[in-house]
Amino acid sequence: MRMSSVQLDATVHIPVLEPLRRVNAALLDLVRSFTADDWRRPTVHPDRTVKDLTAHLLQGSLSRVSIMRDGYRLPSTTVTNLEALIALIQRTNREFMTTMRWVSPRILTR
Repeated sequence: MRMSSVQLDATVHIPVLEPLRRVNAALLDLVRSFTADDWRRPTVHPDRTVKDLTAHLLQGSLSRVSIMRDGYRLPSTTVTNLEALIALIQRTNREFMTTMRWVSPRILTR
């Protein structure tokens, strides 16, 4: 396969919104079909259920909406290396998933 010599930068338009909308719609259809037992099923991550991973996906979406639509950002955190960035992401994911254990699956999918 031959690679294109086109250089991608902020001026190159890549039409991804419609495909991502279809993926999100399919994902919502899937999770809305889950039974109570499905939500409690384990995943490949030893401490996370299907519901936890669904909450993780919701966190990413809510964060993007908060930043892109509302211009909202938390105060800056100093990240000095890749390990610190990974630790920050993992901590915020864990905190959100733990908090979302208090809400119903229906709230996660509406």
